[in-house]
Order: sequence, then C-alpha cells, then structure tokens
Amino acid sequence: MKYYIYILTFLFLSSCAFTQAKPVNFSGKLNKKDLPVIHIHNTDGLNIDVPVNEDGSFSIKIDDLSKGFYEVDEVGSVYFNSGYELNAQPSENGEYIFSGTGSIENNALREAKKQLSDFIPLNENMEFTQETYYISVSDFLQKMNAFQQNGEKIFNKSNDEFFREQASLDLKFYGKSLLKLYSTYYGKDLEKLEKFHAMMQKADRNAPDFATKMTSAYAATSVKTLTADEKKILDDLIYYDWDKNDEILFRNSSAYRKVISSYLSFMGMTKYRTQGFNNLSRQTGPLTAAKGEISNPYILEYFEYSLVANILKMAKDTATLNQYYKEYTAKLTRPDYKEALEDIYHNAVTFVDNAPAPEFSYKDVTGETVSLKSLRGKFVYIDVWATWCGPCKAEIPHLKKIEADYHDKNIVFVSISVDKQKDWGKWEQYVREHDMKGIQLVADNAFESDFIKKMNINAIPRFILIDPSGKIISANALRPSNQELRDLLNKLL
Repeated sequence: MKYYIYILTFLFLSSCAFTQAKPVNFSGKLNKKDLPVIHIHNTDGLNIDVPVNEDGSFSIKIDDLSKGFYEVDEVGSVYFNSGYELNAQPSENGEYIFSGTGSIENNALREAKKQLSDFIPLNENMEFTQETYYISVSDFLQKMNAFQQNGEKIFNKSNDEFFREQASLDLKFYGKSLLKLYSTYYGKDLEKLEKFHAMMQKADRNAPDFATKMTSAYAATSVKTLTADEKKILDDLIYYDWDKNDEILFRNSSAYRKVISSYLSFMGMTKYRTQGFNNLSRQTGPLTAAKGEISNPYILEYFEYSLVANILKMAKDTATLNQYYKEYTAKLTRPDYKEALEDIYHNAVTFVDNAPAPEFSYKDVTGETVSLKSLRGKFVYIDVWATWCGPCKAEIPHLKKIEADYHDKNIVFVSISVDKQKDWGKWEQYVREHDMKGIQLVADNAFESDFIKKMNINAIPRFILIDPSGKIISANALRPSNQELRDLLNKLL
C-alpha cells in the first residue's frame, strides 16, 4: 500500500514541477478608435502586436507570458500573471477600469496613485497646485509618507506577494519623482513663472542684455527658497538614499527606471560632468555616470544602449559617430540593441546634407494628408516640435514672423508635432488658439514615426531645410530666432 502512495506522490510532485504557465487572455476597448494596433512591451525587448478593431475593441491570448509588469500602448502599466482573464474598459474620465482575473491588482495600481489628491493639493489634471509648492519640507514629506502607506494598504488587497512588493516599490519611486518636482519648483510663484516663460518666447535672444534680463526675471519668480539643510534632505531622498542596482524592480517598475535615469542625468552634470555643456554632453555625462554608478549588468547595458543611441543621433561629426558606434556595437550583448544601433547609424550616414530627404505623409488640422512629395518645387523649412516642449514654443513667435516676411517667396514652412496620439486634441487646440501659420502636421506615432526615426530626431526643437528637388540642404538647420537663417534664406530665394 505504501508503495502505491509513494508512486502517486511522486507523480503528483513531478506534474507540479513541469506544469506550464497558463495562457493570459487580455481584452478590452480603447478610448481611441483609429488605432489599428497597440503593443505590449517590456525591458527585455518583448513587443507583442495586439490588433485593434474599428470600434476600438481588442482581444489577445498570450502563451508563456512571464509574471510581471508590462507597458501597454494607450492603457499604461499592466500587471500580468499566469491564467489571467483580464479586461480593460475606459471610464468617462478616460482612465481604464479592469474586470476579471487580475482586476484587483490592476485597479489597485491606478487607485493608489489616484488617491494622491487626498494628501497633496492637485488641480483637475492631477498636477501640483500653487499651494503644493508653498508646503514646508517637513509637512510635504509627512504627506508623501502617508500617501505611500495608503498605497500599501490598497496593494494588500491582493494575495499576490510579488505584486504587493513590486507595486509598493514602484509607488515609492513614483513618490521620488514627485519629490524632485516639488524640490525643483519649491517656493515658485507659478503665475510669475508662466509670465517668465512667455517673456522668454518673445525676447530677442541675440540682444546683449538677454541673459541678464532673463536671470533677473527668473529670480523674481521665487517667493521662498530651500535652506541648505532642506535641500540636502531632499537631495538625499531623490538621488542618494536608495539602491540603483535592483534588477527585478528595474524590469517591473517604470517609476524606478525613470528615477535612475534622472539620477544619471544629475550625476552627469555634477560628479561626472565634462568640460562644456550641450546636447551631446547631456548624453555623454550620464553615460560616464552609468559606468561609474551602475554595477548590475542588465541595468548598465540598458542605459549604455539608450544613451549611446542618443549620442549617435546627436553626433555632428563622423569621428564621434564612428567612435561610439564601433565601441558599443562590439560591446553590447543583446541582438535587439545592436540592431537598433545599426539602424540609427545607417540613418546618420544616409540622410545627410545633399542627400534625398526621407518622405513623410501626415495629417493637418483639417484632417487632410500632406506629403513631402506634394511640396516638390518649393524650399521646405521643417520645424519638429511638441506642445509640451518649452524651447519649441519659444521659437514659434520667431517662426511666425519669418513665415509672414517670406510668404510670397518660393518656400513653405511645415511644423510637424511629435505629440503622442492621445494628445492630438491638445495639439489641435494649441495650433488653433495660437493662430499658428504655415502647414501644421502631426506625426502618426510621435518619436517612433518613420520620418522622425530616419532623421534620428530625439531632441526638439529640430529644424530641417530641404530644397525644391527634395534634397536636404541642412539636416540641422538654423533656428528661426537666429538672424543667420534669414541671411541663408535671402541667398537661396
């Protein structure tokens, strides 16, 4: 009898050891109805296409999906585990509500962050109000600690220990990003700050007293400032008092990844800062910081790839381009990283001055499609921008002036927005409210749009000048605020 019990026990344990994860079924409906596909992706390079029906509905069955957090286009961060039958539906305010297996976990993620307004003054867009930036440091930290504890109570509704741990840590680092925002704008008068930015947009940047005036105007936006001790307390919490090499958390928490990225930028401007400060050094500094501060191979390779990709896009000389390309394509181990760098390098050496420009075909504010090919026979000056980009908006008054002065010349001015798809409404509203002239287009997939990728654009504003035959005159053209642009246009026209 004992013999048979042993056999049955062995068979049961063996079957448990070799049980495969159950498939995940994920379905729902999107707010947007014009997306043919969305993607489920993670830091490992996973990128699953999810077809979307005309009514915005989708449904997919995924085998062998590892437990953890994934990013889903339009929906946001989603937690999946074996056997989930998860459905996402948009609510009236646009946020997604989950039902089915896994709904407790995924609704908890949103509920915890949504309750920030119970602790910190927020406006209708869930942004800090003026009152927030006047809260004392000690009170703010107490409120953030209470927010964290409240989130942990919400996560404890789940029986999934891994979820509870990772979600709590994600919320902790979300809190650190809020601390950075609070520290940056502490004591600022937001109304005065807005006026300062408006002044920056209209000011003559070539005026000899520009820097002095702007420095004085910015100083006037501060009602109070942090003491040295308060700044140290905040800096320790934001930059120093935490582990930068938690690989499991890095794979699962977008907040943790963002805070590490912010930390490397900070260290790149301080401890690892090289001589000079420009767009390229904003990448080389953090890259040096990553080598000095990150010991986990997985996290280090992630940042080496992402920062080198930006360096290749920004490099304006062949020596820099070749140096970083050769060193890091030989060094990186992940095939997807190497392939991406190869594409960027190819674009860098292909779409250069005097070469044919890549085509684009994007919609304007009326819904009509405009292509680069349709503009043949004219010079084309392209402004790549976004509604969230302050330096971009600072150039708009200068661009409008140039458009007016050259309206009867053989040149068209095209503005291409890289606002995300979910923000197309904001883009259209901004264009109309600010009476923006020229041809106003919106790229079909933000920075992942084909034209944007081929031109290796990763920082905006970016200006491009193309001749009537479709060849690139300048892949990095002068800004409208630069008087030399007018000199160039006068020669061409």
